[in-house]
Amino acid sequence: MLWFNHDTDAYYDKRIQALRIEHGGAAVDAYYAIIEEIYRKETALVLGENLSETKSVTYRLCTDWETLKGWFSTMGEIGLLTVENDAENKVYYLHSKRAAETIGEYQRRSETARENGKKGGRPKGSKTKRKPKETKSVNLANPEKPSAKLSTSRSVLDSHKGYPNTHAEHGADAGKPAPRSARSCAKCGGEMMPTNSFVSGTKRRIWRCEECLGEEAFDA
Repeated sequence: MLWFNHDTDAYYDKRIQALRIEHGGAAVDAYYAIIEEIYRKETALVLGENLSETKSVTYRLCTDWETLKGWFSTMGEIGLLTVENDAENKVYYLHSKRAAETIGEYQRRSETARENGKKGGRPKGSKTKRKPKETKSVNLANPEKPSAKLSTSRSVLDSHKGYPNTHAEHGADAGKPAPRSARSCAKCGGEMMPTNSFVSGTKRRIWRCEECLGEEAFDA
């Protein structure tokens, strides 16, 4: 593993404090060096008097083997590490329960990723399909109000859905432009005022209600 989680309050851990009190800050430095090696190798750290790894660790920690063994003993007693001493072979096996659990989970996830890779990637259907976002037409000149084209279409459709069509009652005069004072909103009855907009491709002017801001199209 290239990295592992480190608690932000580790400095206040009672076991760390006990190790510091017993052997000083150098022993705490040694503890974290051991933890890093365990995570890096993803297995227990094995150190012994005649092992080259031991010489490298003692050199980097600026200490000797005898001092290091004393630190191991205290780390095991206070529960920072699980220390197994093979006296016959003069070897120490250094374990961390938390590190072992984290490494195990990491290895399981890595194995799953490798298996999925052999099968062509993540299984189909593992991701929830997202619904496409609805897009709405926006009048760039006035973003808060609907575009003239949409409003005109709605007005025309509304007249076929049973909504009142104020111009149908005028019969033959319905197709003729009415005086400004005679144009009232089909929805609220408010006065309609002409705008400078026209229905695309036609000469039908867009009128807007002063009360509800509804829009309708009339022949110019």
